[in-house]
Amino acid sequence: MLREIVLETISSAPDLEVAREYERPVDLSTAIQRDSPDLVVAGADGLDDDEIEQALAAAPRLKVLRLVDDGRQLLLYELAPQRFELGQASPQRLLEVLRCGRSRPGGSEVKGADGCLHL
Repeated sequence: MLREIVLETISSAPDLEVAREYERPVDLSTAIQRDSPDLVVAGADGLDDDEIEQALAAAPRLKVLRLVDDGRQLLLYELAPQRFELGQASPQRLLEVLRCGRSRPGGSEVKGADGCLHL
């Protein structure tokens, strides 16, 4: 059910596209080399930290968004590889992370050309 919610949330955003879905088990490194995604979204049991580290080492611009705690929390892995706790999961927060990474959309503050307030 969480998978369907995530897919529906992403599909509802006109500027985002689900390019491919993978069933487990999948060799993440091979999939990334073949498909060159900008972002991989995974459930808590979808990927382990070692797989994510290897994927980021092979594709430094890749971001991996992982839903944990039964879909209540979001984790974002980026380049270093690093993991950022992004707080409570919601459809709106999911779209913010997909668009802005760990940055938050800017409000009245000065924001970048991408519409995100960078940390």
